[in-house]
Amino acid sequence: MLKRGKEYGMRKKVEILIFAIVPIILFYLMEAFEHNGFEEVRSLAQLYNIFLFELIAWLLFFVTGSGRAALRIETIVAFLYGLINHYVMAFRSTPLVPWDIFSIKTAASVAGNYDFTPTKELLTVCGAFLLLYLLLHFVKLKFPYGLFYRVIPVVCVSLVLCTF
Repeated sequence: MLKRGKEYGMRKKVEILIFAIVPIILFYLMEAFEHNGFEEVRSLAQLYNIFLFELIAWLLFFVTGSGRAALRIETIVAFLYGLINHYVMAFRSTPLVPWDIFSIKTAASVAGNYDFTPTKELLTVCGAFLLLYLLLHFVKLKFPYGLFYRVIPVVCVSLVLCTF
């Protein structure tokens, strides 16, 4: 029984480590749509962005109670944001900004005038996102307590996120 307990404890530590590493991978994958995040993003900006990705992952974990669900949601959001930003950069040479949501009708009306043919690099990044998404099937991390006990961590992470 003791050995089983040690194995369980070690497995939990590995799952938490994987959970902490995936948001870092997501940041660099999202950056890969446009450039090499290791080389072209300032070190401090990398650190801040990774911290932001970590906070979002933990918030989603406490909201859903599932590591797999949290990381899959974050993967989808990072993929969509990166892909949309890639095309915005390609067509107007400026990054996607929050207020672009107000001009979505205009963007849709002129979208037919642009070439959306994916490049080899774009397909590679999309493939990497898909592979990561599929590998997340093996993440078994669960929050062991019910919804009532998740409220406090959700509030705490939300406050840190808003402050950040």
